[in-house]
Amino acid sequence: MPEFIETVDVAMDQIQELPFGVLDRDHWRTAKAALGAVLDHPNDQARLRQADGALRYALATEGWLNELKLM
Repeated sequence: MPEFIETVDVAMDQIQELPFGVLDRDHWRTAKAALGAVLDHPNDQARLRQADGALRYALATEGWLNELKLM
């Protein structure tokens, strides 16, 4: 997970707060599904890596990843 997101639960909470128009984009649906899979299987490192990549991709696609690193 990006360093500013401490847990999968926090990531899911933040994603669920996104406006519907943003949340409905493919990259956010993918990230949400991947994080949900981690919540269902918390000891599966492969799922965690997949969720990390999906979340980073979604943040980067929105242009938010670099902005958040500067905070």
